[in-house]
Amino acid sequence: MTNPDVRLPVEDGFMPGNGAIGAFVAAASSAEVVVTGKPDPLFVQYALSRYGVPAEELLSSVTICRLTF
Repeated sequence: MTNPDVRLPVEDGFMPGNGAIGAFVAAASSAEVVVTGKPDPLFVQYALSRYGVPAEELLSSVTICRLTF
């Protein structure tokens, strides 16, 4: 899951966020919820590995960086 927000503000109150859905899945499956996303190094490392992209070729939309793992 990319963020743990359990509720999101809307014009007339709140609506369930990713955290609420994650809590539901965790309760129903006994799985552990992992919160990750940009710029979490483990998330980036997984994505690079999954798609076979060398870290030296990574170009971030916010900044250009070189990751060393």
